[in-house]
Amino acid sequence: MAVRRAGGAHRRGRSGEVVDLEGRLGEWFAQHAADLVVLRPDRYVYAATNRAGVTQVHASLKQAVRPLTRWGSRGSRRAAQLGA
Repeated sequence: MAVRRAGGAHRRGRSGEVVDLEGRLGEWFAQHAADLVVLRPDRYVYAATNRAGVTQVHASLKQAVRPLTRWGSRGSRRAAQLGA
């Protein structure tokens, strides 16, 4: 996704684009010197980084997030926790 500041009559974003109508997102990114933010599903910030830290955040996500396997397969602890 990309954040674009709203300008002129073009207030709608393209697919995968967030339009910052009030400038709040731009201010937040500037305040935190961030180019990338990863939000958890509960909307808490998991990570915020500049371009230099993207590789580190990617590695952290790869360790923290594991995809579910097909229901019923043996290797998925998370699927078992969900009652599969």
